[in-house]
Amino acid sequence: AFTGTCTPCRAGYFANVTGMRWCHRCPANSISKTPGSTTCTKCDPNTEYTNRQRTECLRQRACDRTDYVVEYTNCKNGKSSKTFRWRTPKICNDRLPDSVQLPTEDDSISCLNCNPGMGNDTSQKVCTYCSGETHGDGQGACKKCLPGSQAVRGIHYDWWQKNILSDEIRLWCSSEFNRFQDMCDDGEHPWYLAGNFLAVGAGFPVKTNAYLTVTTVGFKGRRGVIEFEYEMACPSQHCDFKVREDEDIVWSWSGQTRERVVIYPRS
Repeated sequence: AFTGTCTPCRAGYFANVTGMRWCHRCPANSISKTPGSTTCTKCDPNTEYTNRQRTECLRQRACDRTDYVVEYTNCKNGKSSKTFRWRTPKICNDRLPDSVQLPTEDDSISCLNCNPGMGNDTSQKVCTYCSGETHGDGQGACKKCLPGSQAVRGIHYDWWQKNILSDEIRLWCSSEFNRFQDMCDDGEHPWYLAGNFLAVGAGFPVKTNAYLTVTTVGFKGRRGVIEFEYEMACPSQHCDFKVREDEDIVWSWSGQTRERVVIYPRS
């Protein structure tokens, strides 16, 4: 049940009509500095950007190599394009004299291999999971197992590209105040795919979560392992990396962590 009082929207949020059930977060590149706001104020898109809390307009700095990410387009006829885009939200100004510029797109890249357990169409390089009686190393078509053998079941991700991610993968984020709302919907997606690794950018407000959800249908209750390699380059000790299975936390790390491989056995 609702209480008998109304709570002012906190800074960074607004309610612009009578009877709103929830306060709305200020749109991209706009802020509200005081609680109880009914509107948001836009920052100058040419010189400013908002902090993640959307309570302050900050001055853009010159762009450097850390401000853009590399992405690969879907394969076609054995070729893929290597593209570059600015991280969102964009916090730098590429018009400043000392700024780097986005590299030129390269459309002559040989397609990356599919992930293990996948095969690809030889003409279009479209990655698909191998069927139950076949196996694949990601470098060609799926093959049938020889008599007296069977395929080892598993899900492997060696390459992170849009065209070879399956429906079992979901990338999303939320905050303490919008726990069940996907904050990535407003264009500030924290994840980026960079070929042989997946990463989360900097600049999150306090108590914000970035999620990588993997659905492993058909594996629950069977013996096996979950293996992954990771690194945390966090500027403070207020970063946590947790591994959950359903609702249970099975592994947790905090602060700076050098690159390491984790093998989590399942029984």
